[in-house]
Order: sequence, then C-alpha cells, then structure tokens
Amino acid sequence: MSLVQTVSLSLELEAKGCVLLSLLRSYLNRFFLDSTKSRNPIGMGYIDSLNNELLAYMNSFSRAEIAKRLGPVSVSSLQSKEERDRASRILKQYGIVVVPSFVERNSALRLGQESQKIIDNYVEALSGSGQASYEDNEALVQLGPVRLKGYRQLVDYKKAVVHTRVGQDKGMVDVFNINRLLSSEFSNLLKESFSQELLSDVFHEADIGNLQDSNLNVYLNRGVSKTRGFHIDSPKEQLKSFIYLTDVESLELGPYSYSLGSHCCDESIGMNRAFSSATNAGTESPLVKLSSIVPVLGRAGTLVISDQRGIHRGLPQDSDALRLVAVMNYKPTTRQAQ
Repeated sequence: MSLVQTVSLSLELEAKGCVLLSLLRSYLNRFFLDSTKSRNPIGMGYIDSLNNELLAYMNSFSRAEIAKRLGPVSVSSLQSKEERDRASRILKQYGIVVVPSFVERNSALRLGQESQKIIDNYVEALSGSGQASYEDNEALVQLGPVRLKGYRQLVDYKKAVVHTRVGQDKGMVDVFNINRLLSSEFSNLLKESFSQELLSDVFHEADIGNLQDSNLNVYLNRGVSKTRGFHIDSPKEQLKSFIYLTDVESLELGPYSYSLGSHCCDESIGMNRAFSSATNAGTESPLVKLSSIVPVLGRAGTLVISDQRGIHRGLPQDSDALRLVAVMNYKPTTRQAQ
C-alpha cells in the first residue's frame, strides 16, 4: 500500500471513528519524524511523487463521478434567502461552494476575451523589450519576481501588475488589480459580481468573520503542464472567490480542485502539518482523503467560493488548453486580523 493510500485509509477510518486510526497515525508520525533524522530526508521530489499519484487517481474520474462529487457543494443560485443559507451551510461544512451560471455566460466569455487581449499585448511587449521587466503608464510587467518580490508588493503597487510565474506554476500569468486595465463595462461587472450583498450574506451566515476585498486578479493558464501540487494558502482565515471566464469542462483544461472539509475539520490538517515539519515544505499538503477530492468543472460564469485554509490546487493542462479565471481575494479587516 502506498503512502497516499495509507493516508487516505487513515482519514476514512477517522471519519468513522475506527480504533485502528491511532495505529495508522502513529505509523505516519513515526515515518515523518524518522525522515527528519535521516541523511536523506524527504524532499520536493517525494512531494511531487505523492501529487502525481493523486493526479493519476483524479484522471480516472468519469464525468459522472465528478458530477457526483460536485453535487453536495453546488447550489443553483444565490437569489433567494433559502439558497444563500444553504450555500452558507455548505461553505461552513466543506470549505467550498459552487454556483453555476452566477454570471451570464456570454458576459463572462467577453470579459475573458478582453482580459486575454490585454495580457497578450503586455506579454508581447515584455518579450519585445528583451528585458525581464517592462513598464508603461498603466502597468508593470515582469517575468518572475525581478522588480516586485513579495505578494504584498504585487498587491500594493500603484499600477496593475502583469506577473508571469516561474518555478511552480511556471508560465501562469497572474494579473494583479486587473480592474485598472479593463474597460469600465467589465471593470464594473467584476466589482459588482464579487462585492454584491449576496456574497456578504453567504460569508456572514457561514460564521466567517468580517472580510474585506483585498485585490482583484485574473489568472491566465495556457498550456501550463506543471502546476503546484495540493497546498493551502494560509492557516489563517482567508477566502477567495473565483469566476471562470472560459469554459472549464474537462480535467485537461486545468480546473480548480479542492479537498472537502480540509479547511477546519479534517484529520489531514494535523498530518500535513507533521509532514511539512518533517520536509520543510511550508504549506504543501499532499496528504488528502481520496474521497474528498473535487475537481470543479463548469462553464464560463461559474462562481467558486473557497476557504483557502483548505487543501486545493489547479490541475495541469494539455498543451493547447486555455483557462482564464477572475479572482477576488478576501481577508479579515485590520481590527479582526489583530
């Protein structure tokens, strides 16, 4: 039995209150502790192998299996109080809720097309400059962290930032504060979609603290074949809302994927902390319950609300795949964060 299968079995047994769980947990903890004393401790190569095994498992999913997994975390809309209450319960229990057709599909596609055109123009300008960074009156463009080196710098810069990632997620373009580059029509559409009171109701009823909009981004993944494995963003309270700006209806297109319940109430939290301590892997979290994994397939306009304390990842793509996603990052207000 592989480590991935052992971990998943341990987590499944824990959910059922099985007495064998303590033995499995003891074995896993000893495995992690022994690795820190070894002359050949676990490295990123081992973490990659765990994630590759999880990918192989996910690639076996049929469309019917994916739909079955998505069902418990999906609501048809947020228009009624009853639907918002249900979305809140789902978010609180599972850490994620999905709303198909939250934004009208054609509007989402048009927004995606405008975003892609802007991104392509800036990436081409950077390439033509022969430099690793380029700046005009509206945006800074950089290949890797050559000018702005931390997330806070990227968010707080006075202009939009078109940032192409290197290393993990190599080739993914992350545009910070995209609203500064969009036409007023689409900038307003995004702001209204992410800031409307419907979402505030969902957050409030899910017992999530006071959150404020932090930054509005667009991700462009085009043939990104090596994406970061399962991880968390932070152990602290943080939410993101995603709106697909292209149809993401197959695994080959690189859908967002989540481990249900891993945000607060899953044994995987403790196991991954032990794993991270043993491997110096930070927030990498490749130990998940197989039955909890949900790839979020959906058409353009699909909304995903995700608790980023939970284990998640974007899947690698085929070489000709394209995925655009608008992302609003919510963080606790200053007073709450203190």
